[in-house]
Amino acid sequence: MSLMLPQQECDERSLQMIIDFVKRETGIDLGDAPRKNIERKLVRLMQELGYSSCRDLVDVLLDADEALLQHLIDALTVTESYFFREEVHFRVLSRQIMPKLLKRSKGSVRIWCAGCARGEEPYTLAMYLLEDGWILPSRDIRIYATDINRAALQVGRDGLYSERSLSFRNTPPYFLEKYFERPEDHLYRVRRLVRDLVEFSYLNLVDREAMGRMRDIDVIFCRNVLYYFNRYAKKQVVDSFHASLNPGGFLFISGMESLHKVPHDFEMKVLDQVTLYQKRV
Repeated sequence: MSLMLPQQECDERSLQMIIDFVKRETGIDLGDAPRKNIERKLVRLMQELGYSSCRDLVDVLLDADEALLQHLIDALTVTESYFFREEVHFRVLSRQIMPKLLKRSKGSVRIWCAGCARGEEPYTLAMYLLEDGWILPSRDIRIYATDINRAALQVGRDGLYSERSLSFRNTPPYFLEKYFERPEDHLYRVRRLVRDLVEFSYLNLVDREAMGRMRDIDVIFCRNVLYYFNRYAKKQVVDSFHASLNPGGFLFISGMESLHKVPHDFEMKVLDQVTLYQKRV
């Protein structure tokens, strides 16, 4: 490996090989992303790891270097999100779906945030459930938060966010005061009672074996994730979600997404103008 300063751009062939490699390993299709954005992230990665060219990256990737693959995934996947994004989804879950789930399951509910990025979504969900009184010692309510980006997952586990980040662009002051603490200037940490409700773990959504272990789920949130997949991977992931859900379970996707062109076995529902998908009983 050369210790020369990295090139400031990738040759087209190497860039396409990296894009194809990421798609094959993760299902994430970067083909429509601006080339310059991808190149900028790759140059930053080469600087961090000491590679001199994209060709060097390709050579090591072809040797099945899992550590480099994870670095590549962390560099290229989108981790931006924010607390209370599409807040109406959490309101629909907490106030319309949770009463039915708890009645049916006798106090046990499993919720999965797939593609959770840095944890803003599952923590918002936990805050809503706490605020509406669903979290009680007599109930077994669990929130699973998974992502393919290990660096983002660690941020979520730590629950520590800069007050200057975009994470708080939509956070009501009431929730900020009640469910966050200030360990030092310019930082907010999610309070322990919220963090304890969320279990973070690594998961590749196109890994059939790993997805097969996700079972007995009542609600899945997978928002602003599916549109990064190609059509084949999207169908595979949606089928896996269907298999993971209990009969009558729900799938939430972003309001900007649709399963219209994806063959699936869900029944589409609309609650408070929110489109969601339910597994038939």
